[in-house]
Amino acid sequence: MQRGTLKKWDDDRGFGFIKPDQGSKDIFLHINALPRNIRRPKIGDIIIYELKQEKDGKFRAYKASIQGVIPVSPIPNKSYSSPSYSSPSRGLESMLNSIQSILGLVILAIAAIFFQGHLTAQNNQIITFLLILPLRFLPH
Repeated sequence: MQRGTLKKWDDDRGFGFIKPDQGSKDIFLHINALPRNIRRPKIGDIIIYELKQEKDGKFRAYKASIQGVIPVSPIPNKSYSSPSYSSPSRGLESMLNSIQSILGLVILAIAAIFFQGHLTAQNNQIITFLLILPLRFLPH
């Protein structure tokens, strides 16, 4: 393992350069060389890393970490990349959006029936059904 000080960092582009404790050439550091569950690096951070030589002969840091920075534990039983994960507030928001959509369709259906001008007993049953339908989706 090598050690050095981060002397340049471009947070927008996700890379910077380490000044090694031993050696003269700066070492390239990309954000992907660091664990995902730690904070972004800052100039002056002590970086612990392994060296990897690229095809062009240049060296870069990999399997890097920031000295003294403890990784944050991930949320239990959930993956950061899981598309199915949603926070409780997002679940409620999603449910409310669904209810709004259903209610919007119901209102459009009722308006269409009224604008036809044929308010019969059968249309009354349809309207009643359409008004009760969204209530089935509400939490019990």
